[in-house]
Amino acid sequence: MKPWAKAAVPGAACGLVFGMVVLIGGRLWLPQVAAAQAKQSAVPEVVRARSFEFVEAGGIRRAITEVAKDGAPALRKWDGAGRERLTLGLLKDSAPGLCLSDAAGGLRATFYMEGDGTPGLNLRDAAGKIRANLALMDDGRPGLDLQDAAGKMRAGLGIFSSVGRPGLYFRDATGELRVAFSLNKDGTPGLGLVDGAGVLRVALGSAETIKASAATGRPESSLVLSDRDRNLIWKAP
Repeated sequence: MKPWAKAAVPGAACGLVFGMVVLIGGRLWLPQVAAAQAKQSAVPEVVRARSFEFVEAGGIRRAITEVAKDGAPALRKWDGAGRERLTLGLLKDSAPGLCLSDAAGGLRATFYMEGDGTPGLNLRDAAGKIRANLALMDDGRPGLDLQDAAGKMRAGLGIFSSVGRPGLYFRDATGELRVAFSLNKDGTPGLGLVDGAGVLRVALGSAETIKASAATGRPESSLVLSDRDRNLIWKAP
């Protein structure tokens, strides 16, 4: 055998041994990689953080979920111009609330829930003043209040008694009741006109003592006029 051939034999043997080592090492390494990949792809049971921020492709912030310094959680969303438009979170007494803002960032609508669980909705003008409020009373009766720019209640619609009597009322610029239209318990309508001192001056509706008409069997109607001292001026019938 030639000298260079003898030298080649050990080299070939070393190459064979090296190949076996690589092959064996590969067999040992592949399961480790698979295990690591499987470990990385596992979904964590709990992710804990104080806030999560969502951004679009250009890096502009569009939404964030966070826990405020007072401990109240909230979800806030911004439009493409970076203006906050929606906030969902906990309001006073840990009651939930949803706030909607206009393009200028002014609060315009709030859907809220009181601490006792009664819901409500208020609408605001461009100056942020409440102009309409829809809510439920403590006993579940609904009511709609309309306010002027000065914050005075000027009109209302709702159920104004526990017997379920609906009514519509109007108030003057000072907030005093001036006109009231309602239905009585028996379904007969009534209209009341009140002066600036709160005295009922005109009343139109069913008579205080309901009488059965012999001819029609329907209750008689009545029109009452009073002076400012509540003295009767005229009444019919």
